[in-house]
Amino acid sequence: MPQEEQEKAVVEFLEGIVKSFDIDATVSIRMEEERIIGSIDGSDIGLLIGPKAGTLLALQDITRTVVQRHAAGRKTNRLSIDVGGYRERRKASLIAFTEKQAATVKETGKPLPLEPMGAADRKIIHDAASNIDGISSSSDGEEPRRRVVLQPSA
Repeated sequence: MPQEEQEKAVVEFLEGIVKSFDIDATVSIRMEEERIIGSIDGSDIGLLIGPKAGTLLALQDITRTVVQRHAAGRKTNRLSIDVGGYRERRKASLIAFTEKQAATVKETGKPLPLEPMGAADRKIIHDAASNIDGISSSSDGEEPRRRVVLQPSA
């Protein structure tokens, strides 16, 4: 499915959501490394993020389903939805958290299992850990309790 058609489907769907919720917000779209990023920005948008970003994740899943239905079997780009810059703030927070926990691992010399988290958050933690000298990371457990373990690197 052509990228322009996918973008149009995303914008129309998200604008419909904004209108249905009677939120004063704008919808924009951009491309990042073959991924379509749909963004909603405005006031009173916390409702679209929800507790633990549950509403945001659901909104992303539903938007992806809408695009795939429009595609009718044709290939589609990867898709992310962001509301009010939440994803960038979350990424920065996870990187800072990883750096703090890595310092603890360096002090104690012992592995440190983190709390269970989703795949996207685990990827951010792994990427951040790979940039810290003396620290390695691995994932442990089964979904939905899968977690990252930070450990001193050999």
